[in-house]
Amino acid sequence: MNDNYFTEEETLKEYLTKIEKVFNTDSIVNENINKSKIQQYYHDSNLGYNLVHSKEGSVHMALNYDGVFNDDGYYQQVREISKHLNKNSNVLELGCGKGFNSSFLASNNKTSNFYGIDISNKHLNYAKRKSDKVNNLNFNYGDFHVLNFENETFDLVFELESICHTDKPDVVLKEIHRVLKKGGKFILYEGFRTKDFDMLSDLLKKSASLIEKTMAVNNGHNIADWLEIAKSTGFEVTMNDDISLAIMPNLKRFHRLARKYFKYKLLSRLILAIMPKNLIKNTIAGLLMPFSIMQKAQSYNRIILTKK
Repeated sequence: MNDNYFTEEETLKEYLTKIEKVFNTDSIVNENINKSKIQQYYHDSNLGYNLVHSKEGSVHMALNYDGVFNDDGYYQQVREISKHLNKNSNVLELGCGKGFNSSFLASNNKTSNFYGIDISNKHLNYAKRKSDKVNNLNFNYGDFHVLNFENETFDLVFELESICHTDKPDVVLKEIHRVLKKGGKFILYEGFRTKDFDMLSDLLKKSASLIEKTMAVNNGHNIADWLEIAKSTGFEVTMNDDISLAIMPNLKRFHRLARKYFKYKLLSRLILAIMPKNLIKNTIAGLLMPFSIMQKAQSYNRIILTKK
């Protein structure tokens, strides 16, 4: 199954029809996702992430620039972030999840200090257990809307697929700007709606919204609008690369797995009735994400912002 398979809107429509035979998609699209629902999503989806995503604790997309899925790609983002570290840096990860990223960085950069915050106690407990012997790393409960750190504490702040969950990007960016030292960097690997999202067909927009809602994102951010907010906050956009094709091998893997769930309608409904709904709704995102990327409704970006 090559990338071109996902460029046809008619094929997307067929898959959306399959989804609508199992789920009430209008109800999903109209759901309001708040903090408690985000926490519940990650609690319920933990089994799925362990079984079909990453046994090592990654909860982000693998980057496979060669076009072939390999789970070593889950380390690619942190390898790239590591190149921006200096000796004796103070580093903060937002939405650290199970600690996969910060544990890797702390273990390979012994002279720097790393801090990770998250709102999922289940994930934090896992992160603390797995990193209890890493002396330059601390995980704590924390909300990136109100960072519990002094001004100009960090040389670098980073996040992987976590600030998509905010409805207040201006608040989050101001907090990150506040805790960064002058010249400090905010590095993110994140999904966005494309700048021309509002001009797309209703089918594509609904598909993108379904992806967002089933992954506990209330409203996706338009990349152009988001970058303007970052600039108005006092950041310089040092880098903005669309690296969507690098996550396609991972997305095609999810798509193949999700197709199996939707193969038999009655069985699909039975599973939905007995399993945590947040867990099963991930199949919607798995089925649709490659279409949304290839039809340019959403993108995956590597961004570096520098505090002026």
